[in-house]
Amino acid sequence: MTERPLINEEDYLDDDNGELLRFWMGDSVLEELYPFENFKDEIDNHGGYLFELAKCIEDFEDELHEAWLEAKVDEEVRVNILKSRGIERVDMFVQLKVFSPQLTEEWSDDHPYKEKHRSDFAKNLDDHLDNLKKWLADEDWQESANLEQSDCKFLEKQSPKFFVDRDGRLYRRNENLEGQHRLVVPKEKRMWMITAAHDYVGHKGMYATESLLKKRF
Repeated sequence: MTERPLINEEDYLDDDNGELLRFWMGDSVLEELYPFENFKDEIDNHGGYLFELAKCIEDFEDELHEAWLEAKVDEEVRVNILKSRGIERVDMFVQLKVFSPQLTEEWSDDHPYKEKHRSDFAKNLDDHLDNLKKWLADEDWQESANLEQSDCKFLEKQSPKFFVDRDGRLYRRNENLEGQHRLVVPKEKRMWMITAAHDYVGHKGMYATESLLKKRF
């Protein structure tokens, strides 16, 4: 058995007679933000905690930095304890998320977007997507654009089905679910989007990938 240090009974003496603690302004306080006399009696002087008002983003940054320093010190203490016991710690890297491929010209050439299965209408709509965005976003462009009469009729007919958000992205309206509109992806990015969606759901198969795409696109 290990020998325990003697208990100093004076450490456990309670001299608190129940009298409330008195508060006063510190010597370095030159100006009261609020009249101290108005709220000093409302301070919990037995079981209270110190609360401070954060006035700017730097206050939060300071707290985060202090928390980071504490975590760093704790980690160094753990490492030193392990070393003192002859245990070496090895840092390991685990990739929990699959990163999407880089959308380069070479990648696009290796993953071409096939259109044999698509209808003539779908192909025609793809060809008009850029003009459709301009048609919806800029009324002046509608008047100044040099378009064929057939193109103008096509854009005018399709425009109620789409809209452009404040960031310039084209969406197709979802008539069945209000608010869950579908992002229109340019043809040159569709194969990359399918690959990224498949990687995002963790290679869970075609059904999971298809469900994600149908919900968002």
